[in-house]
Amino acid sequence: MYAVGAVALAIAVRTYIRYPIALAVALVLVLAYIAVSVTMERRLARKADDRQAEDIGTFARAFDRRSPNFDPWVVRATWDALAPWSVLRSKRNSGARLPLRPTDDLSDVFGIVNEDVDDVVEEVAKRSGRSLDDIRGNPYKGRVRTVGDVVQFVSHQPRRPAA
Repeated sequence: MYAVGAVALAIAVRTYIRYPIALAVALVLVLAYIAVSVTMERRLARKADDRQAEDIGTFARAFDRRSPNFDPWVVRATWDALAPWSVLRSKRNSGARLPLRPTDDLSDVFGIVNEDVDDVVEEVAKRSGRSLDDIRGNPYKGRVRTVGDVVQFVSHQPRRPAA
């Protein structure tokens, strides 16, 4: 372990001597990444504290349950599929989860980017028994930005035939 650190330090010193600006830029980028990560984690911890009394029931009640497209299986599948993304990693909140709200932005709150959104939608569809074979007629196609959009998108997809 110490050998790796010593080698990294030797490379950094050598790089600094040859390319001081490149090393300074790299250092600034690393520090900026750390600062953003810490800030995001603190913001999520504050949100989790504000939502302490919330659970899957409050999440489900946030949707119009009388809507013809409401499917409790899709709501549950969304809650479960986003569970790994909602775990807080700080020492104070280690293992705690941020309860979901339909208005939570996938990229701002959870850091989920476009490719990962597709993976989340696929997982929700699989868990809830929905098909993603034909998404052309789905009114939410290309508009999935929030947790509620995931629920709506998958709810507008047809059910898979029973096996």
